Amino acid sequence: MAGWLTVVGTLGGVLVTAAVGLITAMLSHRWQQERLRLEQRFASERELRATRREVYARYLVTAQRLFDTANTLHRQRSEAPLDLADVIARPPAELRGPLTDNETVRVETMLLATGPVREVLDTYDRALWNLLPRMASGTDRAGQPECTKLYHQLVQAMHAEIHGDRPERAQDQA
Repeated sequence: MAGWLTVVGTLGGVLVTAAVGLITAMLSHRWQQERLRLEQRFASERELRATRREVYARYLVTAQRLFDTANTLHRQRSEAPLDLADVIARPPAELRGPLTDNETVRVETMLLATGPVREVLDTYDRALWNLLPRMASGTDRAGQPECTKLYHQLVQAMHAEIHGDRPERAQDQA
């Protein structure tokens, strides 16, 4: 009888150990899957932030180049301004390259941006496109302060979108 108790005790111990091992393996596997999903999500978010950072920077550079070109044309033509309607219908050659570059990157920016950035970008673009022909023709610069203010709002919105709700990271990378 003592032999049977030993066998039953051993088998019971083996069964309990096996059950604990299976439960541990299942929990470990579930934890690993969840960890993998989180890592993939974080990697995807990091990649999107990096893409946004790169595209937003390119947009800001092209917008500044466009503005600077129009400003240069204004200085050259302020003594003898061109007809505004002619400039609107056919932008000066110096402005065509920057216009094309800016529009190309603007489309990329709109595709990547969320609501707040899109809203400010749309407002800034309208102000910029309203100001450009007047500056390029040499007629006036009315609207330049508003356009500059909107530019800074756009930079802030882009910065907030890239860094999300992590102000400590935003300060580290600024």
